[in-house]
Amino acid sequence: MEIRLPQSLHALLREVVAARRPAWLGLVDTVKSLNLDHERRVALCHLLTEELSANGLTDDSPNERGLLIEALIDRLEPWRENDLQAG
Repeated sequence: MEIRLPQSLHALLREVVAARRPAWLGLVDTVKSLNLDHERRVALCHLLTEELSANGLTDDSPNERGLLIEALIDRLEPWRENDLQAG
């Protein structure tokens, strides 16, 4: 599945991946779009959820960073069925 991200969300994704799983930077180095299968989208969403929990909440509510992380998770569409089944 091809995912197009605004520059600000791509930068956030790269920042989170660099801090939490640097070996995965190759997955997110394309600026214009990401080609990710279902498993990779889910794995990235797990990373983003870790980041949301660690740095995206203030008093159990999303702060500015948390809102951006939530928007990024929405863009990755982890709930979408396996691409082979959908196509």
